[in-house]
Amino acid sequence: MPGKTQAGQKSEPPGELTQIQSGLEQIYAALKPLQPGTAEQMQRSQGGGQGGGRGKQQGGQKEGGQGGKSAPSPSEQIDWAKLHQQSVRLHEQWNAFEPNAMKSGANPDAITGFEGQLNILSNKLAERDRYGSQLAANNAASFLPDFMELYDGKAPPDLLRLRCLARDVALRVEADDWAGAERDLGAMPAVWSRVRTEAKGAKESDTSKIQYAITDLRDSVRARDKFVVMLKEDILEKNIDVLNKSLQRQF
Repeated sequence: MPGKTQAGQKSEPPGELTQIQSGLEQIYAALKPLQPGTAEQMQRSQGGGQGGGRGKQQGGQKEGGQGGKSAPSPSEQIDWAKLHQQSVRLHEQWNAFEPNAMKSGANPDAITGFEGQLNILSNKLAERDRYGSQLAANNAASFLPDFMELYDGKAPPDLLRLRCLARDVALRVEADDWAGAERDLGAMPAVWSRVRTEAKGAKESDTSKIQYAITDLRDSVRARDKFVVMLKEDILEKNIDVLNKSLQRQF
């Protein structure tokens, strides 16, 4: 049976699953319009509730020194044709992986949920909807830990769950859905507790940074400070990267 060795132990994740995770990560990263802490992000944060960044240009703003031309919107800076091709590859990779997932005992709800979000992602990319595409990419990625648990990976699947929750906090705050962000934060402690249990051999300094980053993210959401939320979420992701790489090196 795929996902199991002859001795009944879990086997390594199939290449298609790794490719799907990588592809979704690339799409998500390409759809981030601005990095936290940039001058543009600060200007947007101070512009009175225009931090959504959903491909719409701030009204009336002009790019200095460009002869009065409007600054390109985040949506205009995205290579939509390239992202479309990546989404096509994701469908092909999923088609190759799905039989493996079924035979390995994957949860049918996870299969249906992932397929649904993958379809939404393709439609949102076709519509050139930056926010909708990024949300769908993260939602699709949130189902991957269910598949990763079927195999013997190097890092706990819950580490990806934690990342997806953190990203969903930022996405919900971007859409002014503070209640949704609070729900995500409420789910984090249980996920993080499992990570700490599963991440054997992790450095205390690495886990402590994540714990404090989660607390800081929670506090910024409670303060309803959109700009600081984006900064704190970015820091949390960087700390997750550090822990993930550390765990990968152990194998």
